[in-house]
Amino acid sequence: MIKFLKYEFRGNFKTLLGFLLAGIFGSVALQTIIFNLDNSKLLGSMLPIITILMFVIIIMLVVLVISFIVYSIRMFSNELNEPRGYLTFSVPQPKIYMVLSKLTVVFVWSFIYIMAGLLVNIFLLDVLAGMPKAIISQFFENIGETIQAVIGTCFNIAAFISICYLAISMSKVTFNNKKLGMLWIIFLIVLMVIYARLQIFVFEGLGIKTDSYDPYTINSQSIDLVGNYMNYIFNLIVIAITSFINSWILDKKLNL
Repeated sequence: MIKFLKYEFRGNFKTLLGFLLAGIFGSVALQTIIFNLDNSKLLGSMLPIITILMFVIIIMLVVLVISFIVYSIRMFSNELNEPRGYLTFSVPQPKIYMVLSKLTVVFVWSFIYIMAGLLVNIFLLDVLAGMPKAIISQFFENIGETIQAVIGTCFNIAAFISICYLAISMSKVTFNNKKLGMLWIIFLIVLMVIYARLQIFVFEGLGIKTDSYDPYTINSQSIDLVGNYMNYIFNLIVIAITSFINSWILDKKLNL
């Protein structure tokens, strides 16, 4: 497991760090433009250009998020569809280690991205807009609740990626053809429907209303600790089950 983790962190470090730096650059540029627009410093003939630039940066940030998700999925799919997969699968280690190491990388970097995004934007609002110190102090006083919310989000991301990995493996052993590889999305839709139905069944069975429960709430007065912890546990179980089934498919059914 440790060897897989080292390999994944080292192999993906530059790309994932690039996403982080691009996101920080985009946030700084966007906040600066918005602040200057609000203060009428860039009005006049430059306004159309600045407005277009602002939308371009917003699109860039959205693309970065999508790119991270796609890259996280391709970390696994490339093992099945590229020549390097032969080397990976020749390692005498349980395949579940490979799957969990990739999910660990996704979880850790998701946490870094979200926390960096929050802290950078708090800093920018303080520097550019002069955010009241009381609001900043409240943010750091409630940092524990914020971290809990971020961890919950990271578990959701990791669970989704784990389901994607399982869908890819199921597609691979079913069709075993690169040209048909995108059919894994059909498996993904089915698995996500099962995931959503199970989540509703479990949460409502425990008396947690899924229509009002927000796992990302960071207000210490309204945060649902029971809901948050159940979100952690539920997604951990989903990750464990999907990873186990995935490793079984890779060990017993996959033919590279």
